[in-house]
Amino acid sequence: MNVRKDAIYSTLSIILFNGSRWFYNSFAARFLTASDFSLFSFVLTSSNLVLPLFTFGVNLGLIREVPILLKKGKGEILYIEQMFWGYIILISIAAFIFSLILSKFTKIGFSTFAIVITVSLVLSILVFIQSILKAFSLFLEEFKISLTFSFFMLAVIVLWFVSGTYCFEYAILFFLIPMLIATGYGIRKASHIQLFSFKPNFKVKPFVSNYLKYGSHEILVAIYTNSVSFLSFFILTSTEYAIFRKILLVSIPFTMISGSISQVFLNKFSVIYVTDRSSLKKFFRKTQKLYLLAGIIGYVIAICIFFPVSSLIKLEKQYLLLYSILSLSILFRFISSLYGIFLTTIGFQTLRVITVMIAALSSIFLLLILTPSLGLWGVVISYISSFFVILTIYFYFGELKVLRGSK
Repeated sequence: MNVRKDAIYSTLSIILFNGSRWFYNSFAARFLTASDFSLFSFVLTSSNLVLPLFTFGVNLGLIREVPILLKKGKGEILYIEQMFWGYIILISIAAFIFSLILSKFTKIGFSTFAIVITVSLVLSILVFIQSILKAFSLFLEEFKISLTFSFFMLAVIVLWFVSGTYCFEYAILFFLIPMLIATGYGIRKASHIQLFSFKPNFKVKPFVSNYLKYGSHEILVAIYTNSVSFLSFFILTSTEYAIFRKILLVSIPFTMISGSISQVFLNKFSVIYVTDRSSLKKFFRKTQKLYLLAGIIGYVIAICIFFPVSSLIKLEKQYLLLYSILSLSILFRFISSLYGIFLTTIGFQTLRVITVMIAALSSIFLLLILTPSLGLWGVVISYISSFFVILTIYFYFGELKVLRGSK
């Protein structure tokens, strides 16, 4: 088990995947009008909310359960992939029907809902393939998929710039092309190494029992990380919402990196938990120092890059204070994500679900109370509050109750 090598591949994969998306969003922020960028950002936020309904916990479930299943010699692994394809077809049909009904009662047209579902569907397949590769510790193969994605994402940015047509429709079209190409390449790569098995043998019970808890957790995580962005679209003006999304755009790559890197360590924590449980605490302490350092460095870098990036995406310098406060989510996320994977490893997944639920409800409550009177300040405070709530609860149970309480 080469943790350092896997972490390097995974980190590079994360940087390529999220970095290319960040450049694309920055390009959109610079050239789209405030109304088009607001709608484009709303579609991406909505897709992040819908995505867990498609993946349904397969992300955490595969990475957490596969090492244990391999150790115990169980055969449920082969059925995970089969159930995923069957489930995703059903949820897609249901999502389109629900969107058609919902469009009749909201100001958002069915075409926008259809775009959200399409983006979520493609992303879910890509996430599934990446999760399978991570679960089997094939981080190099995951890196190749991210490399393919980033190459074509940069290519469409150049193509979009050459076209000179900057509108919402083009923004969505060029966003989907690299995902489709990377997904096709990922399916080909996963089939080549024979991780997929298309046998007509379905076992519903293992899928539901093992992944219901992960699915509910991912849905709640999506709510607490995206609910403020989603709801503020209906509260703020198009100009205000565009400003908030630009502020978020500068800092969000760092928070995404913390969560993605944690998936590497979740795999390693699970292996250690099964093979050598006595060394789990020692491994956690080593990783804890790395996460704390990464969180601090990430926050400092985020502050330093504000001025050059704000010029790139046409964000006024007067929002530096708002950005500095919102960027605290980077430090909070790095620390809490480590405690989160530790709690998942030792069987405290239900606690994580409850914690994320509390964080989501608290941020939504603060958003509805503060935003009408404070505007952007209310949105930023409600956004950062959810990260602080999760960090507090995870630290209390993970550090004080388990790690120090076990002495």
